Amino acid sequence: MNALRHLATLSEETAGGEFGTKCQRVFPLDVLDETLGAMGCWLEPHAQTAPDKHNQREMVLVTSGSGTLVSGDETTALKAGDVVFIEKNHEHVLHATGEPLAWISVYWPLREQPLKETSA
Repeated sequence: MNALRHLATLSEETAGGEFGTKCQRVFPLDVLDETLGAMGCWLEPHAQTAPDKHNQREMVLVTSGSGTLVSGDETTALKAGDVVFIEKNHEHVLHATGEPLAWISVYWPLREQPLKETSA
């Protein structure tokens, strides 16, 4: 097997709809350990994603545009080049401002883990 492998060319035109935005999944692949997932995402100006909450950690790498990321009472401004970490089990919404917002989302573990039951 070669050491390098072209995984994908991210393109808004071939992205499908998920989470109230356009997304194109990159991982998992059959040759990679199933430890993380990644996808490119695009959001139209003045739009927002559907609220999302999962028991996976997530890293958002903004590739173009500007907007905000809201989680609870916290809000952070976003612009191209920003990298933001989202802790698991925190609802979050991304908002695009006056221009389209594009980002790469990397999340781990790949699959959501079953929630542990707590005893009273």
